[in-house]
Amino acid sequence: ALEVLERADAIIFGPGDLFTSVLPNLLVRGIKERIAASRAKKIMITNIMTKAGQTDGFRASDFVRILNAYLTVKNVARPLDVAIVNNKKPDASLLAAYKKQKAAYVEPDLPAIKALGVTPVATPLVARGTFGKAKGDRLQRSMLRHDSEKTASVIWKLLASAL
Repeated sequence: ALEVLERADAIIFGPGDLFTSVLPNLLVRGIKERIAASRAKKIMITNIMTKAGQTDGFRASDFVRILNAYLTVKNVARPLDVAIVNNKKPDASLLAAYKKQKAAYVEPDLPAIKALGVTPVATPLVARGTFGKAKGDRLQRSMLRHDSEKTASVIWKLLASAL
């Protein structure tokens, strides 16, 4: 992993549960130091919805702020370059279903992201339809997902503009 990070043109974080999917990768010895030293474009894909008990009340800038804090090495911040943010609110029925799970829409507070020194890229990223629990799955899964083609398109455009 350290060798791959050294050669990377881009390092992409998320989407995923911030404290149980994204940040644990930075706890592996040497990983965050290698990321901090990397000249790769560092991109975060913020979540569409909060996660009860983890990111209650978070706006997009909160995801960015927390990840940047974890990327700080020896008090030197190596912030993200870009935050890709969904800016299309899901429909009311989906918001109501998430509210029952004590989750909410992640507000795209773009000026706050800019204030952190990170370039926000806001675009509609919610995939069509909803996703249910797979047979035999014990975990509660997100009903909403990022549209993989739209997300990939944004990433490719960001990388093409940096070349």
